[in-house]
Amino acid sequence: VSTADELAQDAHAQARGMFPRITQPAMGEIPVARQGMTLSAHEHLPLRPAPSIGEHTEHVLTDWLGYTAAQMHELRQQGVFATTARA
Repeated sequence: VSTADELAQDAHAQARGMFPRITQPAMGEIPVARQGMTLSAHEHLPLRPAPSIGEHTEHVLTDWLGYTAAQMHELRQQGVFATTARA
């Protein structure tokens, strides 16, 4: 059984593109692991950096949970969350 470090350096894993590199804000370029199993008839989904803390809070509360603009304003006023921007 290989460690994650060993697998990331493995020639076969490299040839299969299992550890592409992405640019993560505030961290620079880092390797990320793709799903181990791939299907030849399906394209890889585009890779995106991980979201920053709270980056999707407003979207989830309004679009998924139906919070109104007034409710969102009240939560911000109470300091429940703050809108964060990427570095």
